[in-house]
Amino acid sequence: MRYKEHIEQEESLYLPDLPKLINPDLDEIISLSSEIKSSVENFSQKNLKAASFNLFNKLEKQIKVISLPIQFWQTPSETLKNEVGDELDYYSLLCSSLIALGCVLSKIFILNAEGKNTIVVYYEHENEVLMFKHETEPKTFKNKELFFKYLIENIKTETIAYEFNDKIYRDITLPLSSS
Repeated sequence: MRYKEHIEQEESLYLPDLPKLINPDLDEIISLSSEIKSSVENFSQKNLKAASFNLFNKLEKQIKVISLPIQFWQTPSETLKNEVGDELDYYSLLCSSLIALGCVLSKIFILNAEGKNTIVVYYEHENEVLMFKHETEPKTFKNKELFFKYLIENIKTETIAYEFNDKIYRDITLPLSSS
């Protein structure tokens, strides 16, 4: 805590800089994705969904997600090596690993509503949207509209949402839930 102010000033990231957190080309991430690919018989795009579930389950067991009063912005390799990180560190590792696995459209999605962030990783594959959220089972949606509807179903205030991966950052406007 003695260096909190210095770290927060020197290590800060702005929202459009968030893609820098995703790096599927790191040796440790490539190694992890190779391990998952080799554990799936006859790995191909056809069984990418099963492989991504295996990856998620492995990270759920291996990585401890903690809440800290300070943001360190660990790289995905550091989170994997340390086996601990905050939510954004965890999701950066998951997204980087999914991209390395072959889910190249994987993105971190952050929804800020009612003063609280909801963070998930999702990707679109074979006309489905697959969503991964820490400490929950992966969910599959028939389309992106249903995915968004699920995320905002009980929110009655203005929301701020954005998504990113290693290539893009995008602000998203979501309609408020009518329920």
